[in-house]
Formats: sequence, C-alpha cells, structure tokens
Amino acid sequence: MLAALILTALAFCIQVSAGLLNIDTPVNFACHNGDFISGLLKCNGERNCPDGSDELFSTCYDNICNYETQFRCNYGGCVDVAKKCNHVPDCWDKSDEIKLMCANDTEFAELLTKWRGNCTGELFKFHCKNTADHCLKLSAVCDGITNCPEGDDESVELCGGSICPEKTFRCESGACININDFCNHNIDCSDGSDELPEICINTRVEIDDKVWKSNSCQLPIKTGMQIIDYFEETSFMPGGQVPDKTVVAATCGNGYDDSGEAINKCDDGEWHNQWVGCFRQCDQSSHVRRVKFSTQCILDDGLVDCQGNTHIENTKLYVTCASGYKDSSGVTKGLHTCSENGTWSIEKQNPICEPICGITSPQHPDNIPWTVTIYHTPNSAGDYNFKCLGTIVSPYMVITTDMSEYEAYSYIIAEGKHTVNFNQDEDHGYVLHNVVYRRIISHEVNKVTYKAALFTVVKPFKFGALVRPICLIPNDAEAEDSMTVRQLLGEGLTKYDGNQYFLTYIVVSESKKYNINGFIKTIKEHEKRNLHL
Repeated sequence: MLAALILTALAFCIQVSAGLLNIDTPVNFACHNGDFISGLLKCNGERNCPDGSDELFSTCYDNICNYETQFRCNYGGCVDVAKKCNHVPDCWDKSDEIKLMCANDTEFAELLTKWRGNCTGELFKFHCKNTADHCLKLSAVCDGITNCPEGDDESVELCGGSICPEKTFRCESGACININDFCNHNIDCSDGSDELPEICINTRVEIDDKVWKSNSCQLPIKTGMQIIDYFEETSFMPGGQVPDKTVVAATCGNGYDDSGEAINKCDDGEWHNQWVGCFRQCDQSSHVRRVKFSTQCILDDGLVDCQGNTHIENTKLYVTCASGYKDSSGVTKGLHTCSENGTWSIEKQNPICEPICGITSPQHPDNIPWTVTIYHTPNSAGDYNFKCLGTIVSPYMVITTDMSEYEAYSYIIAEGKHTVNFNQDEDHGYVLHNVVYRRIISHEVNKVTYKAALFTVVKPFKFGALVRPICLIPNDAEAEDSMTVRQLLGEGLTKYDGNQYFLTYIVVSESKKYNINGFIKTIKEHEKRNLHL
C-alpha cells in the first residue's frame, strides 16, 4: 500500500499514455528505407522494418495501447501485458523491465533511499550521482529539464514508468512537459523529443515548408566543463539542449585551466558568446625541482615558465643536465608532454646526470671548489663563529670531522674557504646554506672508532666552475698515507690521479687524520636515501 501511494505521489505508474492521441492507423506502413509492412505490425514492440523505423518514438509517440491486455513501451509500442516485469526485455528499449516500475514494496523503498542519497530535510529528494551534496526537489525530477550534471534526474530508468497528466506531452525519456511546449521551436524535453522535425512538421499545420527549426541551443560537450543556469544555479548535462533566452555560466573543474567568456546566452538558436575553453592541466613536473636537471618548457612554439605550478595540455618539457653535471647515458635531452589525463607522458627518457667532481677551474687556480666553511652561532643575536672546514660530497651533503657538540640547526655552511667570523645582519658576502640534518657516521679499525659528521643542507649547492663536489674513491680502493697533514680542522685531504681529485682523509687535528675509505659506503648509502636527489 505504501509503495502504491508513493508511486502515485511521484507520478510513476505501470500504465503509460504518452504524446498526442491519434487513432488513425493506415493499412500499410512505409518504412524509412522505402519498404512497406502491414500497419498492424507498426509499434508492436518488434522491429519489422529493416531499418527499425516502425518502432521509433517519432512513429509511435501517439500510439494507443489496450491497457487491459497490452503494456505500452516507453517509445509507444505495445506488447502483451503479461510480459511486463518478467525479467526478459520485450520492448526493444527494455522499458517493460524498468526497475522502479517492477519493484515490490521493499525494493521500491530501497530505490528511494538510494536516490535520496545524502539529501536531508524533505522526505522525497533526489541526490544527483557523483556529486557531494547536489539535491533536487521532487518537482525538479522528470520535468524535462536536466538539473543533475550527468542528467540522471531525467534518465529513462527513473522517468520511464511515469504517467503524464492531461494537457501534457510525454518525452521519450518519460518526462512530462506542458502541451503548449510541444513543437514550439524550443526544446523542453532533455532528450529533445518534443521538437523532432519528423513529428512537428506533420503536427503543426501552420508550417509552410518542410523545415523545422528549433530556437533552443545545444550545450557543448567538453571534458572538464561544468555548465549551470546563471540565475537558478542548476546544472545542465553536457550535450543537452536549453530553451531560447537561457543564460548559463560555464566553469572548468579541478585540474583544468579556462580561457574565454564564462557567461553565455542562448539567442534564437545561437550562442551569444564563444564558449570558454577548458584545458587539461598538469602539475609542475618534479624534474623542474631537481638540481641535476635543466628544463625548458614550450607550448605552441613559445617558451613558458617551467617553474609555474601548472601547465596546459600539450606543453612540452625538455630535460638536459644542469651546469656542473654530465650525462653518462648518451641521452642528451629528455622529453615529456602534458597529456589529456593530466599527467606528464614520457616521450624520451631523461639523461642520467652525474655531478662533475674533483676538477678545479684553470681560470680560478686558487679556488678549491669542494671546500666549505662551517660556522656556529652561540646565541640568538645572529653571530656566527668559525668552527672548521668541510668538503662537498653531493648537492646536499658535506662531510667534516665529528661535530656533535651542538644542535644541528645551530650550524651554518658557507661556500668557499673562510676564517672570519660574521653577523647575519652584516654585508658579509658569503653564500650560506642552512643545515637541516646532521648524522654522525663511524668506522672502526683495530678496535679504534673513527667518527665524521655528514651535514645535509636545505638549499642544494649549485655546481659549476667555482662550486663542485670532491670525487669519492671506489669502495675497494686504498687511500695513500703519504700526504702532509694540514692545519685546518675538518679539511678534506685529496689525491690527484691526473684528471680528478679524490677525497682521502678528513683532518681531525694537526697530527691526526681519518682515512676516508671506511666511510665511503656509508656516505653513498646516505646519499641515495636523500630525497632531494
């Protein structure tokens, strides 16, 4: 009983009368392809014409069925009433098996709960699918106007079993519109079935020619575009029709960039403005932020800023090795394209870029490019005191002697070799790097433990002729023990093989130094774990 009352309230019924009534049935029916069939076969639920034109909505929209013995299909055809809801589609459009029409009381209640979704308040509301909180009143469902973004409020599944009252026209989808809106040159059914030329030309006697023109406008189908009524803020389904004089607003969804006029108006079948363009966006590529790469972005043969947060579809990203790095793979340039799904597709793999290490500049013979100075601040006044020297081993890492006396954040690293203290407010001219992490690494030889400190900096070193890392000897190589110990604590002693300098020792005091060989494996493991690389 409850289901029957609700069904009536919602205007859903198992018996359907649709379109304008017309009992004139010809003896023969002319198929659209030129064949003829018996008029008794027209709109009988089976496609008898080779082209199926005997079972189209435009053919059967005004067909009358005997409701005692027949069921009227959604498009207007008649089938045996006993075949309704028998779990076997007998109407070619399957409208004799519509879930809402065939549901028992329990199933009906479940469908109502499903369609209500997250909507609260009034008993009967409709929740548009795939939306967070887009809710419709019952009066906005099956009214010929698409209010849900995906058009599910006007779907055949929902509206196919509806009954239309007098002085209305039943759309092919099952929605009901005022009879005065039928063939009025304005599309009022969401599926456009009220303005089909093959119906309206034969219905409206005032037509002088055989061309039927609708004043409605078709909405564009553009991925990422959302279109709403400018005044009522109801959504339209892409590709649908809106009546003349309708004003709409177009927006682009997340992950899309827009260009053009957002407000548009349907004016006598034409849109007043050009539609806004929604272009797929890609987030900034991670390659742009990697210190070892140099990047260049091109869109439509013009340069664009690779540092931008987003990039439009078809943007090309070229990747080469940055200054101070060399390619070891033979690939000179990588290529990535911002694709239609919002990700960077790989057209050509990136080069394998490794730092150029252990080489001094002939133009700057007195500069040791891998040497840095470590300062410590003892107070909050911004004073920095010299502690020791260190050696660059990677874009983010410096090795020096054991520096565990103070917290890591109290140290700061200056590029180059310096000994003069400074205050942060002075015009000191140093290129400084804040320390984000310090790890004390150790190596035991003959039960004697040697320690060194690995500092990780926030801002990477930008490599070139004046700043570059020292080379690390292979794990199985032996460092020579024949070098003079220097006076400055933490300085890296090196070995020159004729081409490059390799780190061999870390100076601990005037008479003590650590062979770096035992630390190589630990340094390289720590370097691989560094997310910056």
